[in-house]
Amino acid sequence: MAVFYDNPKVLYCSLHQYPAFPGTGWVDEIGSGRGQGFTINIPMPPASGDDVFWNGLEYVLPIARAFDPEIVAVSAGFDAHQLDPLLQLKLSLDCYHQCGAWLRSNFDKVFAVLEGGYNLNILPKAIYQFVDGFNGKNPKYLEDPTTSDPSVRTAFNRNLDQLHHILKDYWPI
Repeated sequence: MAVFYDNPKVLYCSLHQYPAFPGTGWVDEIGSGRGQGFTINIPMPPASGDDVFWNGLEYVLPIARAFDPEIVAVSAGFDAHQLDPLLQLKLSLDCYHQCGAWLRSNFDKVFAVLEGGYNLNILPKAIYQFVDGFNGKNPKYLEDPTTSDPSVRTAFNRNLDQLHHILKDYWPI
């Protein structure tokens, strides 16, 4: 993120658990100088499920469309899976499949790099799910979608409200 923080030619969007190491990524970290408004952090509270993740993706989509990227780079973090030991998020394998399909349907040029995932039994399944979704194939693994408790959704919605208040001067949202 720091390398692009003052660059208006790169739209950096991150959906991530907050709080978590390294303690950055709050809604008010939006870039600096000419790059102000081009860093978008969407912090998800611990115990966020597929529903919260999708709300975050749908929130950022109009911004990404307005930016009109030539290419989308995805830092594919599979440590958000519900069985991963690092974070306390609870995404499902189904979510990764749908995410791949969503990227393919919304952007012309996309590439992804592996960023995280520490449950070695789940990691290959999550990667297959994402790639198969992107390539329009049926999922290899079945796992029910997850939902967040009402208190988690409320906290997430507060985060989005704060983010919206900050970004409304930069993007047509």
